[in-house]
Amino acid sequence: MIKRILVGVDGSANSLGALNWTIALAQQTNAEVMAVHAMGLKPIEENGKFLSPEEARHITAELLDSVWCAPLKNSGVKHQNLLLEGSPVTALLEIADESAVDLIVVGTRGHSLGEASIGSTAHRIIEESKTPVVVLPPRPADG
Repeated sequence: MIKRILVGVDGSANSLGALNWTIALAQQTNAEVMAVHAMGLKPIEENGKFLSPEEARHITAELLDSVWCAPLKNSGVKHQNLLLEGSPVTALLEIADESAVDLIVVGTRGHSLGEASIGSTAHRIIEESKTPVVVLPPRPADG
């Protein structure tokens, strides 16, 4: 039985597809959703200047709650949005273990991975996870 689902979100179209799929599954199974974004070491630039870590965290937290996870707000699904420090792979695997999730859901690739058929984050999560993983391919714009 699926009680808790962890989904990686990063604002990409692929992560939105993964989030929407996760919401549908959670509605069917009455599962809780943990939407997680990990802030890596890459500095964030806005209007030609690099943001301080505090500014970057504040802006990313706002995006996570108000934009990237907006579909969760009106879904009726019990959920929490988590902003973590570190690499996406480490953050997702650690929170999966700590929170006893039943399923991890990620898109095939997020931002900046070019034309790879499966991103390095998804690949490493598949390789290292003790929890079942669903990797969702991109959906056509009309699908």
